[in-house]
Amino acid sequence: MITTEASKWLDKNYPKNGVCMHKGGNFGKRRREITHLDISCHNRYGLYKLKGKIDLEDFVNLVELRCTNNKLNDLMIDNLIKLKIINCSGNEFGRLDFEDFPELEEIDCTNNEELTRLTLKNCPNIEVVKCPVNRLTLKITGCYSLNVEQYSDGKIITELEELPVISKKDILIIGRTGSGKSTLANVLFNKNDKFEEVFREDYISESVTTQLQVEETKINGMNYRIIDTVGFGDTGTVTGDKAVLEAVKTTYAVKEGINQILFVVGRRSDIDENAIRFYNSLKKEIFGENIFKYTTIVRTNFEPFADKKRRDEDIKALKKNKLISELANSCNGIIHVNNPSLKVRLGNITEHRKFRAESRRVLENHLSACKNVYRPSKLKEVVCKLDRELDIRGIDFNKQLIGSNFSVRLEDIVEIADTCMPIVTALMQAALAHSCQIT
Repeated sequence: MITTEASKWLDKNYPKNGVCMHKGGNFGKRRREITHLDISCHNRYGLYKLKGKIDLEDFVNLVELRCTNNKLNDLMIDNLIKLKIINCSGNEFGRLDFEDFPELEEIDCTNNEELTRLTLKNCPNIEVVKCPVNRLTLKITGCYSLNVEQYSDGKIITELEELPVISKKDILIIGRTGSGKSTLANVLFNKNDKFEEVFREDYISESVTTQLQVEETKINGMNYRIIDTVGFGDTGTVTGDKAVLEAVKTTYAVKEGINQILFVVGRRSDIDENAIRFYNSLKKEIFGENIFKYTTIVRTNFEPFADKKRRDEDIKALKKNKLISELANSCNGIIHVNNPSLKVRLGNITEHRKFRAESRRVLENHLSACKNVYRPSKLKEVVCKLDRELDIRGIDFNKQLIGSNFSVRLEDIVEIADTCMPIVTALMQAALAHSCQIT
């Protein structure tokens, strides 16, 4: 094979002011007429190996690009917004940046031994990235359908906002007191396939649990951590400074990222200003605007949940509710379940378990489509700040995250939280007037 400058080869075979002279399907076409371009080094055409920089920005209608097995080190394609597939494997790229490609679905940049940085930004339809990760920094932002195939020695990818390759996914359950959060957690956990109680359920909308609870289970073969949180209501006992502690514990519980926030709504009347204010404070200070795409509204206690017409009517009503309209219109979906109590007469338990089993199937189907884990920079920054402040005080918070044996002075935690996450802290302290609990 003969190595030649890519720019010279391109001008000769695809002249700017002429037609393609290169053998193949594009022969006789002008650059702007070409939608599929293959300039890979194939033995069948006896092609040269192309080296250096290549400028393809005149190929404005390009949908698919293949330039494999060359010696390219600079790819100029910034304005090719119609691209769907890029295969640039087997080259000498040291850095690749793909930003604002709305149609892009797949990238293959394997076998680029010099590649140390790959940036993907605002490529909402990209689903597959094949890349080497040995020594690679992979930075992903605004790519909501992504699945990454790693070709490496297993080295950890860094600087991820969306973490597509994960062995465990976290589900954070939030909502108002009495909305059915802990019941939903039990349906997801499904102890002994009988929905036995793991998270203590509240049957009369009064306080039953007063701290964060985290349990691990498998759903569709995937490991999940179910995180049941303090909820807003008017009957609880977790208030003020203790509520701040629960907020800090929740932040640490999800520090590796979120697969889904399940915003539980028992009745449409459950959507009050306190619940929305709490969600918005999490969005602003910890998770960022993109958390909408990782939030699912779960309507519990919805008896006609199998009736599509009734579900559609309810979704329409939710989207018109002024308090929740922004979330309802931007979230990852609204699903309906019915999880009736198992503390009933023996004859009704079997029927109620059937309802819970149907609800779990709805949840399983929804979660199976939620492949990514969202790890926003805001969350990382808050956790780093908390770590720093805790370290200054000699507190190893991680060892005491879950459970009742918490010996750290509450005043210290509140002071640290007020420094690192003041919006959430102020809101939780306001729980003195609007108490909260886990339900």
